[in-house]
Amino acid sequence: MAHPVKRRGLSLAAAALTAAAGVALSAAPAGAAVPSKDAEVYTLDDNPGGRGFFESTGEHLFACDQQADGLRVVARITWYAGGSYHTRTVHDANGANNGCTEYANDIEIAEGTEVILEVWLQDGSDGTPRFGNLKSGWA
Repeated sequence: MAHPVKRRGLSLAAAALTAAAGVALSAAPAGAAVPSKDAEVYTLDDNPGGRGFFESTGEHLFACDQQADGLRVVARITWYAGGSYHTRTVHDANGANNGCTEYANDIEIAEGTEVILEVWLQDGSDGTPRFGNLKSGWA
């Protein structure tokens, strides 16, 4: 689960797990409605080369390459359910400004579940993640 993306000395994976664990410990009481909330986050390079977003209605995940810098954009969501963490990842490797790439399979997340959205740039499918950033949303 952990990867080498760093943000101000804190691993994104650790932050996501901490946030998700907090959700598991502080879940809303039964019957309490948590509104769905989309999430959008940009990479931390000086001219954001990448964007990731999560649409809560229907649970859609997108990665968007916004800069012709030779790097791909990777977006990942993480959530906690059923006693374990789940992730879905999508890469946009088709070049800048050629639209976004959507995670191809249906993502089933229970309404009211917090998701952590991460986005970063990397060189190739196994490159080192760079300029990572994260934000939370709700399914």
